[in-house]
Amino acid sequence: MKEIQQILVVERSGQIEAELQTALQAVRGRRASTRTCRSLREGIEDSRVQVPDVVVVELGRDLEEVRAFAEEMAAVAPEAAVAVAYGRSAFEDEGAEGDALIRLTRSGVRDFLRRPVSSADLRQLLDRCSRGGGPPPGSIGILVSFMSNKGGVGKSTIAVNTAVELGRRFPGRVILIDCSLQHGICASMLNMKPERTISDTARELGRLDETLLRQHTTPHDSGLHVLAAPPGIIAASEIDEKDVSRILGLARRAYDYVVVDTFPTVDAIAICILDMSDRVHVVVQPIVPLVLGAVGMFAALEGLGVPKSTIRVVMNRGVRPFAGELDATMVGARLGMAVDYIVPFERRLAVALNSGTPHILRHPWRSGFSRAVRSIAERISELKPGIRARAVTYGGEEQPEGEEERTVLVPSTGSEREGTA
Repeated sequence: MKEIQQILVVERSGQIEAELQTALQAVRGRRASTRTCRSLREGIEDSRVQVPDVVVVELGRDLEEVRAFAEEMAAVAPEAAVAVAYGRSAFEDEGAEGDALIRLTRSGVRDFLRRPVSSADLRQLLDRCSRGGGPPPGSIGILVSFMSNKGGVGKSTIAVNTAVELGRRFPGRVILIDCSLQHGICASMLNMKPERTISDTARELGRLDETLLRQHTTPHDSGLHVLAAPPGIIAASEIDEKDVSRILGLARRAYDYVVVDTFPTVDAIAICILDMSDRVHVVVQPIVPLVLGAVGMFAALEGLGVPKSTIRVVMNRGVRPFAGELDATMVGARLGMAVDYIVPFERRLAVALNSGTPHILRHPWRSGFSRAVRSIAERISELKPGIRARAVTYGGEEQPEGEEERTVLVPSTGSEREGTA
């Protein structure tokens, strides 16, 4: 998984966040993102949904409020490290400063930052939190996203089928979230008519918890839970990146695996998803104009600081083989990254799309597409070791004799890069 530490800043003025951003620029070898809440209560509610690694809270004149905040934070998000940022003007004299710091430490404050925040102090804080301040292993779910630079390349088809395969292995513990907000099709691909969508969830953020999130999802027969896209463009326009961040953060606490389908663009919502992704699957088709367009997306990912170790390239052959077509080596060379999965052309996919029955359920064994999807799902399941999968059985198609039930790899020119993410 990638090493991006989440810092929540609780302050009124915005000055501490500016100091942290300046200090971060001088901290080498550490990647961190910040978000700000303007009140102590807002900070508590924000941490209920998306647990930060570090909470930096401003110390004003009211010491008791900060002490109460630290104690409540220890109950709401015990894995988050609370640090207090203060200047000398916060205390009347040195004796008062020492007494206040002791009382804050007893309340659960782990660190202190003198203002203006220096890069050295911030580096030490991030180092200490990375060794023991983050969430315990296995306490939050794995989030994987599927992205592309253009619509119509098979991104949603692969995302939905992968989510269904994971849902069959881990029933009730996998959620598919359709973040292609204006044009989401995941529900229709599953023949669903959801009563609630992500727009309803966004309206309930003030009281949203794991139980309510599950109530907003629509269960699929495979064992997958689905949080569908909004019913229209107007409803979609009411959702911003902060809403998405909170929903995804809570989904990681409620489910072992979170699969996110995205809209084919790099906007504020996509950046939010990238920032939270443990693995990013970029779907491309081996057609020259489409590959050239994908080059720009990979440049954007690099500019945003997305580690290459978290990216997987999925080459989807969406058309019949033809003379002079690009192979995986050519595509990988142009993208500057090896192709990890090859999804072969399959005419029967159109039938699955029209019927609302995922192809992985209709033709699980004698299908190159399904073998590729099972391979992607297998690699995702390995990101959360120790989670027991249900034995998967398929109806409608006989398993070929001698074939393993779970692991089926597809030919690829790229390495899996396992162990580096």
